[in-house]
Amino acid sequence: MRATQNAVIISPAKKLTGTLPAPPDKSCSHRALILCALAGGGEIYNLSNCLAVRKTIACLRQLGIGVKESGRNITVSAGEFSEPALPLDCGGSATTMRLLMGALAGLPVNATLTGDAGLLERPMEHIVKALRKMGADIKTHDGNPPIAIRGRKLHATVCTLEKPSAQLKSAIILAALRAEGETRLAEPVKSRDHTERMLEFFSYPIKRRGSSITITGGQRLHSKPLHIPGDISSASFFAAAAAIIPGSSLVLKNIGLNPGRTGFMRALKKTGADVRICPSSTEQFEPIGDITVRHSPLKAIRVDKDEIPGMIDEIPLLAVVAAQAQGMTVINGLGELRGKESDRIASICAMLSALGVRCEAAANSIKIHGPSKFRACKISSYGDHRIVMAASIAALAAEGPCEICDPELAEVSYPDFYRDLNNLTNAQKP
Repeated sequence: MRATQNAVIISPAKKLTGTLPAPPDKSCSHRALILCALAGGGEIYNLSNCLAVRKTIACLRQLGIGVKESGRNITVSAGEFSEPALPLDCGGSATTMRLLMGALAGLPVNATLTGDAGLLERPMEHIVKALRKMGADIKTHDGNPPIAIRGRKLHATVCTLEKPSAQLKSAIILAALRAEGETRLAEPVKSRDHTERMLEFFSYPIKRRGSSITITGGQRLHSKPLHIPGDISSASFFAAAAAIIPGSSLVLKNIGLNPGRTGFMRALKKTGADVRICPSSTEQFEPIGDITVRHSPLKAIRVDKDEIPGMIDEIPLLAVVAAQAQGMTVINGLGELRGKESDRIASICAMLSALGVRCEAAANSIKIHGPSKFRACKISSYGDHRIVMAASIAALAAEGPCEICDPELAEVSYPDFYRDLNNLTNAQKP
């Protein structure tokens, strides 16, 4: 692997072997910071240092919350939220913006949430609509950011989500903590439940039954030290690499095994990859364990709409794996990908086409024909960190070196991605 101006050149890998501790979970890190701030302070160990989480820290500091850092260990100081002097810059982090929308809606502060050019094009109206139902005073720019919030007292609501969305659900839950009465929330398919698990860990009264949640507002959060597990979305990149490169065998250590996040590993197993999950006997608010992935012959699979929430961030990776599987893989229910950092359906197909893979896109689905030999090529980032990293994994199985544009985008979610890739492949060159 070598860097050029605004690109990285990745050569084929003979095989991947070894052990890799995954970086801290990004989704859990966002939520831990905000909940500790709402609880009046707390300690967080092994916090993610990715760019998206750094934006959440910066926004909290602007809101008057002290955040002291010692490496990946964090102390959130006790204190009240105060009105920021300037707009809160969420950068490209939709998670930062959406969670803060819920947290700030019921606090006695006024704030404006903004971000980079990409985030300003991300739709927020579905969250705004749900929060307004609780009495929130929120204004948007035609449904998009910037978001102006005038904090006020909220009231409980009954809300049925039209589609599963962990960010929408979490925004409503965070608002419900300050709402008067009992908020009831239901989603059609259960999505990842990091927020609910943290609330239970903080002894906040929350009732859960299937995909329904009931939150009584105005109760106390009892902060406890939180240890963030390894990020399964980040670990999935190297799981995919081990699955498609013959002779590979990787052990991924201390991974968060939230049932709402393991969809990619289940799909990988369906393709025929040798995936073994060993749960740990020690856990805090999330189940954790080790995952071993070994290469074996792969076959095409069909992924249905109700499976997508459990692997929404890993679809570019699944597409790379599918291109190495025998037969035609069909992935349905992908409409939400149109509004990610890029139009991710289009970006996935463009990436695969550059690699020489035959694929077909519809409004909400992708068909991928395999197996294909990945050709040496240049792949655009499309401004999307997950496309950059998925393309880099595909390059490991290509016939020759591939040029991946904008590798710095990996810092959004996985700052050490290229270091880890280099460490795993440096001694295994063909």
